[in-house]
Amino acid sequence: RRKAMREGEEDSASAAIADGEAAPKDVVDAEEAAGQDSLNVESAHASAGPSDEQMVQRIEWPAERGRCRACGSCDSRPGNALLQCASCESAFHMLCLCRPLAEVPTSDWHCPTCDAPSAWVASDELSMPLEKGTKLWACDKKGLWGEATVLKVLVEDTMRRVTITFKGFSKKFNEVIEVGASKLRPRELGPPPVCIASDAALYVMEAIHEMRKVGGRIEYLTSWAGYTDRTWEPARNFIGEDTQALLVKFKRRQRRIEACAEAGIEFVEEEVLAAQKEALVAQKKAAKEELAAQKEELAAQRRAAKELAKLAKEAADASDTEEDAKTV
Repeated sequence: RRKAMREGEEDSASAAIADGEAAPKDVVDAEEAAGQDSLNVESAHASAGPSDEQMVQRIEWPAERGRCRACGSCDSRPGNALLQCASCESAFHMLCLCRPLAEVPTSDWHCPTCDAPSAWVASDELSMPLEKGTKLWACDKKGLWGEATVLKVLVEDTMRRVTITFKGFSKKFNEVIEVGASKLRPRELGPPPVCIASDAALYVMEAIHEMRKVGGRIEYLTSWAGYTDRTWEPARNFIGEDTQALLVKFKRRQRRIEACAEAGIEFVEEEVLAAQKEALVAQKKAAKEELAAQKEELAAQRRAAKELAKLAKEAADASDTEEDAKTV
C-alpha cells in the first residue's frame, strides 16, 4: 500500500512538472520524509522483525511457491533467505516471520500454520489425568498461558478443580481452575497456537549463545525449548525469573571469558568445572573409603597375628608343663 501511495505521489508530481508547474517545496520535503520513514521502517523490520499485529495485517498474499506470504516478494538474500514450507505451498522470508530466524534451518522447515501444535478441545481437558505434581500448561485470570504444576485436585460431584502454581512465580499467584474451562493443556502440547503467535512471552527460552549490537541495541542469540531454530532477541524480551536467570548466567559467562583472556588462561565452562569438581570429590571419597578399608584389613591382620601368637604361647606353655611332669 505504501508503494502504491508513493507511486501515486510521484505520478502527480510528474504531471505537475509536465504542465509547467514547479513542485512546491513542502511536497518535496514530504516525499523525502516519507522516503526516510520507509527506510527507517525497513531498517527496524530487518533488525527486529514485524510485530504480531503487522503480521496479521500483512499476510494477504495467497500461498504461492516462491513468493513470501508476508511481503509478497520473491527476493532471497543472505541473512534473509526465502524459506519454503516442507508441508505446503507457503513461503516466508526469515525476517518476515513473527519471530525472525537468525540462521537458515538445516532440516525441513515448516511454516507457522503447519507447525502449530495439535488441536485440543474442552472435552479432551475433561479426561485429562490430573494428580498432585502433574506438569501442564495453564491459563491465568488475565488470559496468559504459562507452565504450571498441580498442587491439589478437588472433586465435587462430577466437577473437578485443581489448585496450580505457575513456574517462576510465588505462591501468591496460585490459582484454582475448573477442569473443562479450556484453561488447561498437557505439557507436551504447549500453549494454544493463537497464543504462540501473539505472545512472545509464552515461548520457553532454553539458553543464550551469543550477543551482538545492532543500531545501539544489544540482542542475544537465543534457543527455545522444543525448537531447533534460534532467534535474536532484545533484552526487553527476557521476562520472568527463569529468563532473567539465563541472562545473568550468560553475562557472568562473558565476564569469565574476558577475565580468562586477560589472565592468559584457558576458559572452562562452569558446567565442566562443576563436573570436574564433582569427579574430584568422588575420587577423594573413593580414596578415603579405600584407605579406611585398608586400615580395617590391617587391623584385622594384626588381631589375627596376636591371636596366633597367644595360641602359640599357650601351646608352648602346655608343652613345657607336660615335660616337667614327665621329669618328675
